[in-house]
Amino acid sequence: MEAHALADAVNLRGVEYRWNTRNSFTLSIGAFQVPRGERLLLLGPSGSGKSTLLSLLTGIASVQAGSVEILGQPLNELHGSGRDRFRAEHFGIIFQMFNLLPYGAVIDNVLLPLNFAPARRARTVAAGGLESEARRLLTSLGLPGDIGRQKAATLSVGQQQRVAAARALIGSPEIIVADEPTSALDDNRQQDFLDLLFDQVDASGATLIMVSHDRRLAQHFTRVVEFADILTVSKTEGSNR
Repeated sequence: MEAHALADAVNLRGVEYRWNTRNSFTLSIGAFQVPRGERLLLLGPSGSGKSTLLSLLTGIASVQAGSVEILGQPLNELHGSGRDRFRAEHFGIIFQMFNLLPYGAVIDNVLLPLNFAPARRARTVAAGGLESEARRLLTSLGLPGDIGRQKAATLSVGQQQRVAAARALIGSPEIIVADEPTSALDDNRQQDFLDLLFDQVDASGATLIMVSHDRRLAQHFTRVVEFADILTVSKTEGSNR
């Protein structure tokens, strides 16, 4: 645990990842670090590898070469189930399409990650109880107090987005990863969502890594990194048949 406390949130060195397709693509990153507590925006166009990088950071995908170190833990030293447990405990993820269970109640969607993360669950219980903490987050993110028993499928896009944020924040994971979370919102709702998200991230002391193609978001972050500055993507035609 001391190593987790002292290490950068993210430390990538000599990373290579190859897509197993007919036209073989290789993503390469020489070195990339994210200090703890940073609000980082990664900017790049569609198809530039943003989602692939997030998959590598969270252990959903594994590199073929190099090291992905998260909170001092090299992910390549963990087997698949170990990476799944590590991701559940240390990452809160806001997916672009939110990935809520449509016929599940809002409160159940928020609490879902805690079924796979004992430490996050224990922190939530200690903070005041599972449903109480879920409702606090929902209210803090601007949702009405009686929304908890509604089905996720009945919510507006903006409401679903905030439920997804509460699910990512529950139990105070160290790193929040957001994949184009504002792409479906107009400018006013985008600003409101970011303000609420930043308030909650700051309150928990989490590191925030957001990827987007929208350069207008840059003013809200402590650091902005262009994808093209940290990675290269090469292509070999017809290498796999």
